[in-house]
Amino acid sequence: MVKTNPSAWGRVKHRLRNAALLMLASFTSVAWADLTQIWRLQNGEPFTVEYRDDATLRLTWNGQVLLFRDGSGYWVRRMEGFWQVVDLDDAQQSPLGPLLQSLLTEAGPLGPVAFRLTGSTGSQEQIAGITGRVYTASGRLPDGTTLADTVVLAADPELQRVQHALVQRLRRYGRLLGSGPLDLPPELERDGGLALLRYGNEIRLERLSRAPIDPLRLALPAPPMPSRLPWPVMPN
Repeated sequence: MVKTNPSAWGRVKHRLRNAALLMLASFTSVAWADLTQIWRLQNGEPFTVEYRDDATLRLTWNGQVLLFRDGSGYWVRRMEGFWQVVDLDDAQQSPLGPLLQSLLTEAGPLGPVAFRLTGSTGSQEQIAGITGRVYTASGRLPDGTTLADTVVLAADPELQRVQHALVQRLRRYGRLLGSGPLDLPPELERDGGLALLRYGNEIRLERLSRAPIDPLRLALPAPPMPSRLPWPVMPN
């Protein structure tokens, strides 16, 4: 029988434990790292996506804020010195829904809500420091208009993870947000798939930031407004 020096074995276990902790810390820092995407819309307006994890995101564009946290979605804005917070789940079932839908629709669609890839151009394009492939696509706008354009897609797991989380949240409130169903190509839907970098001239990723996001930006600035007040209903 081979005898083991207890002190030597203790050192080995200590090193193994430290190595495991380092691996876990490394995995956690990658999996939960904050990521901010700044997109540019066709009209020059920025569209910002702030991602903490799959359940915690903030979208800001054209004076609108959508906040997803704790399994719910909220519309947030500051008006005349006061915060207005609307619980989207409540709004879908209350008289406030049509009014909120009208406000969000006026903010403008964020590009086609449904599209399919129709081919590859064989070329590449670098956007926000990421190299993607250029494809041709056929898209459909919320009003039913179809258009053909080029899109740039990248095999980037980090961007694909944010894209997947964002699409799932938007699908939950699609009709309320005036965006209709989000019908994406299978290449963008599957795990480990492709991430969008540009769709025509309508939306383009401008830059990325991995700086920590201020927790206040992901917190509700006020309690949600009561959803059963006699809010004015917009005409159909």
